[in-house]
Amino acid sequence: MNVQVSKVEKFPHIVKFDEIEAKVSAYVLALRIVKTKSDNMVCLHVTDFTSHPQTGGVSSFHSRDLYVPSDQILVLPFHKDSLGKFDSMVEETYGMSYNFLEKFKYSEYLEVHDKLLVLKMNLQLRRYSSYLEPYSYDHEMVEYNRLIKHDKSIVDDLFKNIEKHTAYYKLIRPLAKKLLQVDEPSALSEVTKTIPEEDQKPVPQSTTPDKDPKVVPEIKKSTVPDYDQSVVPDIEQIDTKDDDEISTPDINKEYTVKEIKKQKMNIDDLEYCVKGKIIGFNPDDWGQIAGETTDNEFVVKDVEWILADPEADGNATLNSNNTINLLVKGEETLKIIEKLQIRGTPAELRRKFGKKVLDKSGKFKLKKVTKPVGKKYKMVVWSLA
Repeated sequence: MNVQVSKVEKFPHIVKFDEIEAKVSAYVLALRIVKTKSDNMVCLHVTDFTSHPQTGGVSSFHSRDLYVPSDQILVLPFHKDSLGKFDSMVEETYGMSYNFLEKFKYSEYLEVHDKLLVLKMNLQLRRYSSYLEPYSYDHEMVEYNRLIKHDKSIVDDLFKNIEKHTAYYKLIRPLAKKLLQVDEPSALSEVTKTIPEEDQKPVPQSTTPDKDPKVVPEIKKSTVPDYDQSVVPDIEQIDTKDDDEISTPDINKEYTVKEIKKQKMNIDDLEYCVKGKIIGFNPDDWGQIAGETTDNEFVVKDVEWILADPEADGNATLNSNNTINLLVKGEETLKIIEKLQIRGTPAELRRKFGKKVLDKSGKFKLKKVTKPVGKKYKMVVWSLA
């Protein structure tokens, strides 16, 4: 079927609930695969870095090298067996196998953005609840040199958006050269000129190992996987700036993230008001932190909430200078879960919790607390007050 290729932002508005309507084609970047309630179905979260009034409804995508806000994510339900086809496409394009189907047996959530799955697919648009959840078919990897002019312009725009995320571009650049079959991707050539030569060496295909944790299929008769609180990545380090670079505390001030990071990291028993929004969690796979103990007691372990300035969006390069990792005790998260009256497996809790908390601008009361590091040391970090 020859269907006009369109960006997500140009998709028609779907009025009728759960009825298949318009048919479109799109080029998208795959971000993650998420388990559903059905054993035979999964959801593929994709983006072309444009938004639509009916996209969203899921948590934003946040990894070390890429941030995509919720309204730029399109959710595509499809049969789990289709993951085998993805393996074949990746092996044919990149000459390597990722065994998506095998890895997904042991996880409720699998990040695939670092595999550079740039897919063309046909979609039958439908609305589920308030959001688009199209049926997708005819998935194939982009063949750049065979694209017509219209399609090539859309793929070029997709890669121009990728190049705005410099850390992510560095990660996938070797794959992009293979995918587009050129010495230097034309859409990315200007960014390449700004990258030091030492950064243009081949990059490992994933800086974040695929997670294969034990999962809690239902909140019963399970154990919570070990989660070593002493090795949480990117936790705020004790500030070593000179005193003249450190601002004086002002409990009446509304701080930005950048401003609050100038505070000296010592315990002062003060509360600080910070304007921002929560953009993600660490770990994002709640199978690592939530479940029932062998005594049938439901527990949630400590988790980091990642706070950014309210204006942060998918074009922003997020790093340790413009985000704060807030250490939130498990009992605090559990209190919020109970207050919101959400239930389900760890993956369902993560999804429902994210809908309530993520990407919503507001004012947050923060305080400094200590966190054990190993058996001998303590670290001062930020937490919710």
